[in-house]
Amino acid sequence: MKWGESYWQLVNLVDIILLADDIVQFKFSAPEPLFVRYVVDAKYVIVDCDVEFDEIHWVGTGAFQVTESTDTTFKLAAFDDYYGLRPMIDEVV
Repeated sequence: MKWGESYWQLVNLVDIILLADDIVQFKFSAPEPLFVRYVVDAKYVIVDCDVEFDEIHWVGTGAFQVTESTDTTFKLAAFDDYYGLRPMIDEVV
């Protein structure tokens, strides 16, 4: 596995197990209280291995959701169902 510049964030990760099509288990050698924060970081986005990346149709979740994507406009709106804190602004264009 190639760790890159933030290898220290997952230094205690010892295994990743696919339990079902939609369930992934991560095993650590020590407690990782910040792991959820790492998972929502863009550099650790989990995507299907059999689906090609599509820059128009994003996969993932976060504090914002794409509401418009055209040649001239890219619009993000606050995602009210996000499990974390709600953004302090409603929309980014």
